Amino acid sequence: MYLDGLDQAASVDPMLFQWLEDALTTPSARQVRWRLACRSAAWDAPLAEALRRTFPGFAEWSLLPLDREAARAAVERAIASPGFDGTEFLRALTSARLGRLSACVGQLIDVAGYWHNQGELPRNAVAATEYEIIRLLKERDRRRRRPLPADRAMRLAKRLGAYTMFGGTQALTVAPVGDNATIAVDDLPSEPDPAEPNRPVDPGDYREVLDSVLFTAGPSGSVVFQHQRYVEYEVLAAIIDAVYPDLLGTQDLVRILRPHKTTPIGGYHKTLRNLAGHIPEADLVLFARWLADRTTRENVDEDRFGELHTSVVQRLFEHADDDVVRDALARLAAAGVKAGRRHHNAFPWAGGPVDRRRALAIAVASSGTDPWYTIFALALLTVDDIDWLLDVLPSLPPEATGALSTCIAQLVREPSTRIADRILTLPPSHPAYTATNYLRGQVAVDSEAMAP
Repeated sequence: MYLDGLDQAASVDPMLFQWLEDALTTPSARQVRWRLACRSAAWDAPLAEALRRTFPGFAEWSLLPLDREAARAAVERAIASPGFDGTEFLRALTSARLGRLSACVGQLIDVAGYWHNQGELPRNAVAATEYEIIRLLKERDRRRRRPLPADRAMRLAKRLGAYTMFGGTQALTVAPVGDNATIAVDDLPSEPDPAEPNRPVDPGDYREVLDSVLFTAGPSGSVVFQHQRYVEYEVLAAIIDAVYPDLLGTQDLVRILRPHKTTPIGGYHKTLRNLAGHIPEADLVLFARWLADRTTRENVDEDRFGELHTSVVQRLFEHADDDVVRDALARLAAAGVKAGRRHHNAFPWAGGPVDRRRALAIAVASSGTDPWYTIFALALLTVDDIDWLLDVLPSLPPEATGALSTCIAQLVREPSTRIADRILTLPPSHPAYTATNYLRGQVAVDSEAMAP
């Protein structure tokens, strides 16, 4: 039994992989030979582990990049022009250090088409994908006049890509009424595009875009994007341009934000870098919790979310005087430390309000594992905070005092005379007394430790 396109199905039903795990681990399912196909970036690790336990011979296979000869044959077959030299194209690609594009045949072909028609390589794979989409939008029955300017057609294609993903289906129809699996263009929002604020979008505009060869025949008289990578390009490009947050809620947005493992499509990392600034303040906590759950070692190692984590942390800290926002920030920041995420820029609290930074340190200390290490990894406390810590510790909840007392012990490794005197005069009831007890030992006057 062969199940293909699991990544596309999972974008519609988030419970798909759990459903598959339940169905494929039954006794009857063990009698069937299964083959599952899914893009590696969307593959579900818990499902793989469950199948490994259920089927002793279970194996995972990854599609390797094309070798040079296969890549040459693929692009020459796709371009199909006497003037196109696949060998010369690959030589130019290698010289530009873009050989890794052979891991994605679709992108490789897009870049080859760009190189053949423009006489040079695109600045990146995104430009090649955009060029290919523009070309497909222009190709139609040559006897018909194109009523839509190219830039408007491109913006509407972005909307359609977003709506199909957000609507839980990838099929569109020009019929008056759709169904559960198909979206009718008559039902799509008519709000004007920001680039043309005085012109509402008419269903006829959508129909013109659907008539281009960017789309191909789908089930039951519908049409779908020719390839999933075009959907992703349009979706990610549309998130900031025209859809989010005015026409799309954050709940729907997080449904389609999937981490990319290889060369990103559609300016993925650039889109994510700018996304944090567009999240409504009321949705910051929701988004932060969603991102914290996905800040894993695997996603960090592959840099799947780019600078999204950094920009969301920055945005959260701006609003961290709110207790709920602060707790969400503490959870997200701690998840980054646990996953081994490196923070290459200065933390937003490095030069921010001191009281806000200290309140965040308390929130981190109150949650997670190894909180004192997390506090130090995030540079939330310094030696200048020792007096403050000693003052506030007795009034803090027990879940925070343990980690913060350990922080004091780490910060006073080389204390000033004043701080040392204060530590040594702490009463035994003080939360930091035990953690700093190593400073209270007795030393004999003839000990080597007292030698000049």
